[in-house]
Amino acid sequence: MVEPIPRRFVESIERYAQDNRVPLIPFANGQRKDDMAHQRCAEFTADEGVVLMGKAQEKGTVYGTEKP
Repeated sequence: MVEPIPRRFVESIERYAQDNRVPLIPFANGQRKDDMAHQRCAEFTADEGVVLMGKAQEKGTVYGTEKP
């Protein structure tokens, strides 16, 4: 019951990134996100716009689930 809203949200972000040619960076565990952002900003040549969008897998607790 909880899954449909987050999934649609993620899909809309991915669609925005693709439609607008914005790099969607999947961050690795332990990777310094600031380092990636600084690198992308240095390479960014437009006057304005979205430099990058990051995607990190965060762990969260879901209540009411049953373990097999």
